[in-house]
Amino acid sequence: GGGLAGQCGLESETKRCKYGEQVGGLAVSTCRNYFGRQTESFEAPVSADDAAGSPDEAVRRAFADFPAVFIRAPAILSVGEGVRVLARVQHPAREATAEAPGGAIVAAASDRVMVTCFHPELAQDSRIHQYFVENFVLQ
Repeated sequence: GGGLAGQCGLESETKRCKYGEQVGGLAVSTCRNYFGRQTESFEAPVSADDAAGSPDEAVRRAFADFPAVFIRAPAILSVGEGVRVLARVQHPAREATAEAPGGAIVAAASDRVMVTCFHPELAQDSRIHQYFVENFVLQ
């Protein structure tokens, strides 16, 4: 799995990434600080999603209305082959855009790697951790 710092090394392409080279491992393109600086951090519920727009039950249970904390957070701009979108968020102070009509992609996974653009460890909700353990650690 990859958290925020890990995500900016796991993706295949980063916009505005100023630290080091990517190591790859996940076919996604990201944008650092997509939602702004530290002072623009926010909390918002995410929506469960996948590339087909209908998440499986495990994804829905883990991500639907998860109370996500975004601190200088990146967003995933696009996903490549073998990557599923797990969750999206609509920023509470911004309109939907043509690039992200259903909200910005904030969680994705391949068969072996999962990343989030928010801090699930800061919520009192453990559903995403449970999903990660059940689908990536115990598999």
